Amino acid sequence: EDIINQAASLSIDSDLGDIAVIRPYRENVFKYDDFVTTGEIIADAIGVNTKVFDNENATLSVLKDLDKYGIVLIDSHGTLIDDVPHICLTQTYNSKDIIASDLEYVYINQDNQIRVNSGFFESNYADNDFKECLVFLGTCYSMYDDSFADTLIKKGVDCVYGYTDIVSVTYCNDTLVETMLENMLIDGDNSFTAFNKTASLCEATDPNNPGTY
Repeated sequence: EDIINQAASLSIDSDLGDIAVIRPYRENVFKYDDFVTTGEIIADAIGVNTKVFDNENATLSVLKDLDKYGIVLIDSHGTLIDDVPHICLTQTYNSKDIIASDLEYVYINQDNQIRVNSGFFESNYADNDFKECLVFLGTCYSMYDDSFADTLIKKGVDCVYGYTDIVSVTYCNDTLVETMLENMLIDGDNSFTAFNKTASLCEATDPNNPGTY
């Protein structure tokens, strides 16, 4: 396992589409802008747009519409439910918002908030829906197993970054900036080379949570 899983080597250039930044916990936990700043710098450099979905605007509907983006940056909590990795949303459950087929892949916690596993993407995207896309899963446990990465790659995503265990905000932000800005954008590295350089510079494991890489 690594913090990278890719079907093809990908570089940042003008052929990529717009950039989506998804931050369900922007107001009450993650009060920093590393993900948005990264997205905006890349967007300005390659001539595309950045769309930001914060707090209650980071919804299941947004997660169903990601195939129009070239880069997807998700900054959120992640958790394990029955040993299965899930991405956390602050969206609260409403039966009008969730179709029956999604219920199999959506967990509702004690606060009525939604958690999503890889089956959600399997169910809502056809194979190869994504074209030239990089996804950065800035959540705990996103690479606990290969379920998110394998599913997204099957759907056409070229490269998926994530974390094997609990990840600190500092390590997550540092590896995001180093990989996406310093290595891929400034140095022109492809996704695989960028990852290897980041692992060398930022350490291959999170110093705050040594089980995470």
